[in-house]
Amino acid sequence: MQKNWLLSCLALLLSLPVSGHVGPHTRIQKISMEIEAMAAAPIGERSGLLARLYQLRGEEYLVMRDWEKAGADFRRTRQLLPSSIRISFPMARLYYGEGEYELGLDEINRYLRRYTDDGQALLLRSRILQALGRYLQALPDLESALELQSKPDIALVLERADLQARLGQWSAAVGGIRRAEEILGRLLVLENKRIDLLRRQGDTEAALAVLDRVLTQVPRKERWLLLKARLLEQAGRRSEAKQQYQNVLDTLDQLPPRLSRVPAMKNLRKQAQQGLIEGTTKKSIVSADTALQLTGNP
Repeated sequence: MQKNWLLSCLALLLSLPVSGHVGPHTRIQKISMEIEAMAAAPIGERSGLLARLYQLRGEEYLVMRDWEKAGADFRRTRQLLPSSIRISFPMARLYYGEGEYELGLDEINRYLRRYTDDGQALLLRSRILQALGRYLQALPDLESALELQSKPDIALVLERADLQARLGQWSAAVGGIRRAEEILGRLLVLENKRIDLLRRQGDTEAALAVLDRVLTQVPRKERWLLLKARLLEQAGRRSEAKQQYQNVLDTLDQLPPRLSRVPAMKNLRKQAQQGLIEGTTKKSIVSADTALQLTGNP
């Protein structure tokens, strides 16, 4: 009887989906039913599986951002298995979500002392350290998390570049984008970030060189032309900037009415007209990130 009960619990743990078609509410309901069914089992045999179920349910509450219920389940897990190290990871996620960064740091440090090569844990510690304003300490964990990936995650590549830029490590930030492109190819989102980094670094000529390459690749050029005009303005090349503003207007004139009349295109035209007449102040220089957002699907 006890053996059959244990086998059924193990089957439940293996069958619980972590994502996909079944939502967190359904998984929570299923886990809760099994927790209730365990009440009659011998304490010595149920503690390990019960602790695991509480942790699983707590992690579902984390997905729902229900910090109170997640915390209650994680504390139950720790009461049942006080020596468990694994519970420190979801506890750290909980504290991070609640904004209790120092407590989160204590938990993730405890976890990483045992599981040193857990990329997700390293990433979490990096983000906790960033939230604490300890950017220099956060960078090695973020780099380690990327190195553990067989293929670099684009979002993490961009996050690392922003962190390096915050620290004034401009060459490293640009170099990291370039290395990612060697693996992933010259994706527009990466090219865009490189333009922005070079612009913020003050290397406008290098930013323009990358932008010129992008312009040969994209079918919709109007927003990128506006970015080029503003980069030229930033470089003090006013006459060339005026020509690019005019190129933006000419490109917009060639769009079919259904595209040229949308608010984004009307706003683009207004900006180009203002740039052509008035010039662009330093404060109005658009970033490469903004250009990509404006471009949408270039």
